[in-house]
Parts: sequence; C-alpha cells; structure tokens
Amino acid sequence: MPALPPSVIFAPLKTPTIRLQAAIRIWFRSCAGKSRIRIGSIKPALTATTISAAAFPATRCAGGGARDYWISCLINPSAGREFEWGGDRFSRAETIKNVLVVGGGPAGMEAARVAAERGHRVTLAEALGDLGGQFRLAGLAPRRGQITELIGWYLRQFEQLGVEVRYFSPMDELDIVEFGADEVVLATGSMPDDRASQRWLPQAAELPGLENGKVFACEEVLRGQAELGTAVIVLDEGGNWRGTGTAWYLADKGHDVIIVTPDAMIGKELTRTTSDFRIRSNLAKLGARFMLEAVIAHWHGDRAEIRSLLDGTLTSVDASAIVTATTNRVDNSIELALAGSDIRFHVVGDAAAPRQAPYAFHDGRKIGLAL
Repeated sequence: MPALPPSVIFAPLKTPTIRLQAAIRIWFRSCAGKSRIRIGSIKPALTATTISAAAFPATRCAGGGARDYWISCLINPSAGREFEWGGDRFSRAETIKNVLVVGGGPAGMEAARVAAERGHRVTLAEALGDLGGQFRLAGLAPRRGQITELIGWYLRQFEQLGVEVRYFSPMDELDIVEFGADEVVLATGSMPDDRASQRWLPQAAELPGLENGKVFACEEVLRGQAELGTAVIVLDEGGNWRGTGTAWYLADKGHDVIIVTPDAMIGKELTRTTSDFRIRSNLAKLGARFMLEAVIAHWHGDRAEIRSLLDGTLTSVDASAIVTATTNRVDNSIELALAGSDIRFHVVGDAAAPRQAPYAFHDGRKIGLAL
C-alpha cells in the first residue's frame, strides 16, 4: 500500500464503524493533528496491528471536545492526565473487595466500571429504571444523542465486567448497612433547587413571585412534566448545556424562548468546546432572545421583570412560564446518617457538590482507582 501524504483528521469519530477504522488507519500512518477519538477514547495500549472493532473496548464519545487549557475530554478523565493515571490501563487491586455503588449517574457508573476493571466485585444500585441520572436527560437536547450511546456503552462494559446492576433499588442507610459491602460509594447526585434562588440575587431566598406558579426545572421540561405555553423564559445561571441545551430543545419545538443569564455571554462554560458559538448561532437562528447580565427581579405568572445587573433598569417581558437552570441542591442525609459508623463510604459526583458532568466522571475514576 503506497504511503499516504501527511493528513490532519478533524471528525467526530464516535463508534467503531468502517468509517472509524479507515480514519484510524490514516491516523496511525500520518496524522499530524488531533482527533477526539485520539484524545479521549482509545486505550494507550492499542497498536497498529490490532485495528478492529473488538480492539476498541474504551471507545466512547459524547461530543464534548477539548474543554480546558490542556487537552482533555468531557467523559474520559484520563485524557490529558496520562502522567497521573497511565491512561485507561488498570492494575488489579491487591485485595479484592465487595463494592456497593449507590446511584447510577456519571460518577456512579464510572466508579463501578473502574472498580470492576480492577477486579472488585461490584453492585450498582439505581433508584430508577435507567442509568445516567440527570445526564441521561441531557441526551434529549438537540445534538446530544451521544449521551444515550455512552450509557449503552457503560451497560455493555458492566455485562463484560460482571457488574450487578439493580434497578428500582433506592437505598437508605439501613439498606446499606444490611448489604454489608467492604466499600460503599455514595453517588446519589443532586436535585434541582425547588426555590429557584438566584446567586446574583442573594437577598432573595427564592425566586420573587415563585408562588405565582409556572416555574419548572430543566429536568421537568425534558421529562415532559411541564405545561409551558408559548413564550418561555429560561433562567440560565450555569452557562452550560443544562440551560442552553434546554433552551435549544424548547426553541426547536417552536416555543418563543428568552434566555436570561447573569453572564456576559450565552454558554460561558461551553467555551473551548466544540459547542462554543454553534449553540448560540442555532439559538439565534431559531429566534431565541438573549438578555445578558440580568436577573429576574419578579415573576407575576404571566410576565417577568428583568433587572439589568449593569445599570439596574427593569424590563417587563411577557411569558407563560419560567424554566430554571440554577445551582442544584444536595440531599446528604445518607452521608450524615453513616458518619461515625463502621461503614467505609466515599461521596462522589454531585452528591459531594453539584457540578458539571466532567467533574463527576473524574470523581468516579478517582475513587475507582483508590479502592
């Protein structure tokens, strides 16, 4: 086969298909740039002599791209940290333990997978009938179907590694004690703030006018549990996919969307990712309006008073509902109940502090390596 000229591949290579195999052949020969599959999704032990779908057990991608000032990945915390963790290679634990992971969101799934990779006997208890938690809901936003694929990848890994997944299995401290695991990982996640409080309006314990109703969390919208009407205000304090993705989801369905954010730009936390600019462009094309550096001063049930953080002026905006993407809250009752007991437990992901998905995957990997 003749030598190929130097090539740079920029493509969302997300599944081990013929397209992937062809691109990898080119990449091994002459790729001078970087591709997402190279950054986050191939085991370092892979060699050019083993190009086949079976050679990619670690292939997964959620389309996040490089996220930081160094090369990194939304869902693979090893990417860019090979000097710390040696990539996706796992050494067998010296002592094999029975590990109970409570909660099947990003942190719980990664903790269960890595612990099982190291030889531990792992049980994953999930309160609902699906894995993924709120991360699964994010997969309902436009162009986020890779999240569903990722969860399917975890399920295949669990089957191969012998992880026992128990659905509809909520656990409290008594259930955990009765289970008798050597190590317990609490990955119970977080819940939307039902008070819709705003960080940039600290004097108000809740959204002013919350009692007037028609205020929903993003998760309620994506579950189909919200009756919104035509015009919807999305209060986005996170500047990430949770708020902007929901806004895109609503605009794509024909709603008139007004995004209110205290930030100076829409999608602030999506900079340095493949979604930067694109999501703002799509929102604008769908007719969404942006109100930057602003808060909701009062909600009247059919209109909102929006206050500029720059000069304090008020603008009245007609709307039939508000959708909130504000900071989640943690229920740490299990952690407090287990404190002081003989149970060895570890708190990871949003159960430790509500954050974005990359931090949850990082927490899961870190504890899985430490067990």
